[in-house]
Amino acid sequence: MRKIRFLALLLSLVAMVFSGCLEQNGTGSSTLPQFPTVVTFLGPSSPNAPQELGTYVSQFNANTTMAFSYLTLARLQKPHTEGNTTTWTITSGQLVATIQAVKGDDSADWTFELNGTDQSGNTYDHFQFMTGTSTMDGKTGTLHIFDASGTEIGLFEWSETDGGVKTADLTVYGSPNTKYSLLNNADHSGSLDVFKGTVKTYHAEWNASGAGTWQKYDANGSVSDSGSWS
Repeated sequence: MRKIRFLALLLSLVAMVFSGCLEQNGTGSSTLPQFPTVVTFLGPSSPNAPQELGTYVSQFNANTTMAFSYLTLARLQKPHTEGNTTTWTITSGQLVATIQAVKGDDSADWTFELNGTDQSGNTYDHFQFMTGTSTMDGKTGTLHIFDASGTEIGLFEWSETDGGVKTADLTVYGSPNTKYSLLNNADHSGSLDVFKGTVKTYHAEWNASGAGTWQKYDANGSVSDSGSWS
């Protein structure tokens, strides 16, 4: 739980940084890598869906949408490009956030870094709070999330097809790790799986109308409870 709380605090800091004043620099390019897609997941549309399922989906989105919130405002500035490296620099008070993308043949490597002092007096010296890789269109990729000590505390993996199928895995590292796997289809059907370590603890799936089934699992991976909704 501590790491989940720290992850939320870190991502809140990121959101605050990127809601500060933006400094534009350099000129843009039509061949720049696209920022990672902001993936917001939906639970079943039925009002009869289990409250536990809705809570899981809300927790997932609370973490991932904060992780992406800085990208919306970063899009407003012009980046600086040298060769295959593009840099967005954003200043808020004494805190400087730098986003850097190094373009490959069909993908981009991303680095997100903080330097300076934030409004709470915390000081950062080349603190890389996220690194990752995405396709050039931003629709598929991975982001590694780190705490101030440099320890990796989370992993976000996402994919969105041209047909509107969205999948994502969010892993929060701990003892054991907690992993959320979500699927949203274009017709509004979908599924959710929750794991503690390697053991699945919860599964739910629903159809396009919002009706579905759910199962809970014990420590051995056996179904301990189940149900359905219309």
